[in-house]
Amino acid sequence: LMQSIKKLKHTELHERAVTITKKFHHTESELIDVLQEIDEHKVFLAFGYSSLYDYATKSLKLSEANASNFITVARKSIIIPELKLAIRDGSLTVSKGRKIC
Repeated sequence: LMQSIKKLKHTELHERAVTITKKFHHTESELIDVLQEIDEHKVFLAFGYSSLYDYATKSLKLSEANASNFITVARKSIIIPELKLAIRDGSLTVSKGRKIC
């Protein structure tokens, strides 16, 4: 009985992890979407930032590496939309996407 309960708990934890990971990938692609719009409309200027990078690191509190990765991928995804799709479906990470760029 204890083994069955333990296995059930493991399965539940695994299913939660899978669900959260799917949301994570979707959220990353949503961040790419919004960064593309912010960049296109130069929204960062309205908040006193001189660049999208400055905005991402200071206002959004992204690390320098994450800001660079997301901005590079956001800009390249305009030319190659499949890049963002691969991030959304989890077949590519943002950092690997930046390296491809």
